[in-house]
Amino acid sequence: MPLVVAEPADACGGQLRTSAAGAAVLVVRGNCTFTDKAAAVQASGGAAMLLYDSQPGGCITMGFEPNATAGLTLAAVSIPHELGLRLLGLAAAAGGGAGGTGEAHVSLRRVSVPLVDTGAVLLWVLAVGTIIGGSLWGGLDHLAHRRAGEDQAPLIRAAHKPAAAETVDLTPKAALAFVVLASCMLLLLYFVLNKAFFYVLLVLFCIASVQSQTVLYAAALGQLLPPARRNAHVQLPWLGATPLTVVATLPLAVAVAGVWAVWRNSSWAWVLQDLQGVALMLLVLRTLRVPSLKVAAILLPACLAYDVFWVFIQPLLFGGGESVMVHVAQGGSSGEYIPMLLRVPHFGFGGLGGYSLLGFGDVILPGLLLAYTRRADLDLALLPGSSGGSSSSGGGGGCAASVQQALKASYFPYAVVSYGAGLCLTYAALAFSWFGDQGQPALLYLVPCTLGTVLALAAARGQLGLLWRGAHGPGGRAGDHDSDAGEESALLGLGEWRA
Repeated sequence: MPLVVAEPADACGGQLRTSAAGAAVLVVRGNCTFTDKAAAVQASGGAAMLLYDSQPGGCITMGFEPNATAGLTLAAVSIPHELGLRLLGLAAAAGGGAGGTGEAHVSLRRVSVPLVDTGAVLLWVLAVGTIIGGSLWGGLDHLAHRRAGEDQAPLIRAAHKPAAAETVDLTPKAALAFVVLASCMLLLLYFVLNKAFFYVLLVLFCIASVQSQTVLYAAALGQLLPPARRNAHVQLPWLGATPLTVVATLPLAVAVAGVWAVWRNSSWAWVLQDLQGVALMLLVLRTLRVPSLKVAAILLPACLAYDVFWVFIQPLLFGGGESVMVHVAQGGSSGEYIPMLLRVPHFGFGGLGGYSLLGFGDVILPGLLLAYTRRADLDLALLPGSSGGSSSSGGGGGCAASVQQALKASYFPYAVVSYGAGLCLTYAALAFSWFGDQGQPALLYLVPCTLGTVLALAAARGQLGLLWRGAHGPGGRAGDHDSDAGEESALLGLGEWRA
């Protein structure tokens, strides 16, 4: 069908100034409702309306009141800003211009979009895998730290005692302050997120990425080296004695961050962005901790309220405008995706492009609770009389019974399953547009699933008070154990994964 550029460009005013019989009409967003634009195009004889945003970004959702589309029979299609500009150029080159048909033609086809996209599945695997990895890594550190404090294990204490600055415990006040700070940062990004400020974020992200990648790669390399070389150091100018593993892996981390920063808008750049994001989140889950279920029960509902407010409530308070959070997630006026999210292409969308997105907070915040349940499982297994610390008899039956008993006494496996289920609920909410088309606050589904599961299990087992106070640590147990960090490593099959 012929391509027509609307005149006026926004198709507001009730009628186009030129005929568009049987044509696809290119319309820019703004100044009137989507249904008013569609009615004007149809009144001029248009067969389709191609709506693009006036600001850089992807497709916009055309919202409208119930029954507002009565009488409209044309096709209304939302297209990205960049595609709209390309079509404007094609129309101008063909001699169409504003209000003219020229020689430019377009065709529309309806693409069958799968209910479950392969990209969304990969994003689910990345999120769940990151939480599992970060929780297990933090669990190894936690157990090594406990062993380092035991008088009956001086060799382990000397070899594995972590530095005091390696972990930071959140307090209830800090949990609430985090939500206030996050809101302030969100507003700051909303008002100042232009191209220049984006480059500031880009530099900060790359610095954090290099640090987290180096820690991760150095820890992995340390497991591949012979024991005698794991703690080797080399003398560097201005830096002094530096671990050999850090010297060997730092160039790789810098290369990954640099290549991504330069080619971040390439079709393959999402792989490097997600690699950096996973490394950063693993380090956060290793070092930032909630010390008790009480702190988690304050932090997560507060963050849920923050998420729901900025996605659902804030647009209603300000006249049904755009969500601040959605605006920031799409990069504002910078025309770039902010780097603090996981991004996977829509592989199954028939070449339509676009990405499945998941913010770091939707992984880290529930991940703090899951990492806590992993540490709690390790502590509870070492309590006097706990079945988790006893050895089982040999044979396949004894092993199966031991695994079954461990599952009955654990929290972490159930928390992982609940997080995965919550993420599936988030996908369902997006697919079926629960509560509207303006995006979904993932924490609305993740927090009840994860926190609710842990609270219910703790209450059913009579351990709610113990976990609520975080009283399952060294102060609440006897000091007689049979396992050590090496046994934990053998159980996980991962070795001591440390920097």
